[in-house]
This record gives sequence, structure tokens and C-alpha cells, in this order.
Amino acid sequence: RGCPRRVFEVRGLNGGESKCRRIAVEKLEFPGNFSSSLLGGGFHADWCIVKGFGQKDDWVAALPLISSYVSGSRPLPTAFLKDALNTLSRGGQWEWAHLIFTQWSRPLSPGNVVSISDILLSHGRSSDVLPTLSVALRDKTKAFRRAAYFGVVTAAHNRNVPKLADECYECAVKARAMPWIVSSYNSTTVTFDLHSLNVAGACAAVRVGLREVFRDPDVDVDVVIVTGRGKNSKVPYEPILRPQIQDLLIDAIYPPLPSYTLRGNLGAIMLEREGVREW
Repeated sequence: RGCPRRVFEVRGLNGGESKCRRIAVEKLEFPGNFSSSLLGGGFHADWCIVKGFGQKDDWVAALPLISSYVSGSRPLPTAFLKDALNTLSRGGQWEWAHLIFTQWSRPLSPGNVVSISDILLSHGRSSDVLPTLSVALRDKTKAFRRAAYFGVVTAAHNRNVPKLADECYECAVKARAMPWIVSSYNSTTVTFDLHSLNVAGACAAVRVGLREVFRDPDVDVDVVIVTGRGKNSKVPYEPILRPQIQDLLIDAIYPPLPSYTLRGNLGAIMLEREGVREW
């Protein structure tokens, strides 16, 4: 039809890592006719083509092929939708990526939800993340919601969008997908327990916990934050959360909240009420 012919070298998904497939793709005039099935390829060849277009930043050519997989009940590998969304995002087409995701009728994975959230964040669309998350998590299992919320909080943390990370953590607590950190509360001390949280979740939880506990100006207590001793760290007994939380209290909270490690307990830090009162 007078259209250019495109040739890519891509790794075969059915073969070994060293096996390459040469796929000649003719970009036809009508998007509905564009499919590697014309070449006897099938789904795995389509996946290779989508990745090839992504490497060439050719989202226009990839879009019709991606669209052909939006509907259907048969589950596809998690990485297919992720690669498809990334191909569109790399071309600056976050709107198309978002539309493909919202119209996707096949089974989703938590990783798919995190991928679209990260794409929205990368294009400054943090306000779209929670509405998208709400729709994607409807009627999902607790394990699915937990994995998705953890992933989105982490994506927001890594993209330096703490407000979204905090809002997402609050939603996760209400959905019982992430733990509320206040483990004990009396007239002298409130204790935050960060066990079962990663760095991103712990940072969000501490910010939210401080705001919630001290929303009442008459509250006057010390704060103990249980960070853990690092027993399950890659390097045994090398704390991961404690230095991160102490950095957060000094660098990301104003006025800074000084803390110190509890005597005889390397897995907990104390915020004295005088400093908290000033904050």
C-alpha cells in the first residue's frame, strides 16, 4: 500500500535469552488490519512488536495493536500491559495510556495498577491517581488491594510526592489493606509500630500518625516509634527504617523533630513531648 516497512530485532519470548526473532511489520493504512497474525505470529509476536515499537518510541504504530487486546476475558501476562503502557508513556501519550488502562476488561495484576499510577505521576497527574486506584481496586481481594496500595505509596514516595503517599496510606488503612501504626496510647506515651511497612509506607505512616494524634492541641505525650532492629535486613541487624525515619523527622518535617534511640532498645526511637509540642 505504499507504506514504509519496519524491521526489528527483538528477543523471542518463547525461546532462550539468546534467541532473536526477525519480524517484518507492515504498517497498514487501516489500524484494524494491523496485527502480526497476518504474519502468522500470534500473541507472543504481538508482544515483541509492541516492545519493538516502544524501543523506537513509535507509539502511533503500537496503539492499534495494543487496542486490539483491550477487550477479552482471557488473562494476559502482567508484563504485556506494563510494556504497552510504558510504550505509550515514552511517547508522551499518558492520556492514551490512562484510557487503555481504564478500558482494559481483562484481569489486572497489582503491578498493572502500580504501572499506570507511576505513569500518571511521571506526567504530573497526581490528582488522577486516587480516582484511578479506586476504580481499579473495586471488588478486588484484600491481598490484591494490599499489594497495589503498597506499590502506589512506594511510587509516590520515589517520585517525591509525599502528599499523595499520605492520602494513599490513609485510604489503605480505611480499606484495611495497610496497618494503622498507633499500637498503644496512654496519658504519657503514644507508640507507633512500623513493623510490616517498607520505607515508603513507614514515612507516610509517620507523617499521617503525627498529624492525627496531635490534631487535638491539648494532647501532650512522648512518641515512641518502633522501627525494628533489622533482623530481617539483607545485612542482619543493620536497621533500614530507623535512619530513614530519623532523616524524615529532621529534613522533611518543619520545625524539625529531634529523636534519640531508646536505651537498651536499638529498634525504637523517642520523640520527647517538648519537641513535639513545639512542632
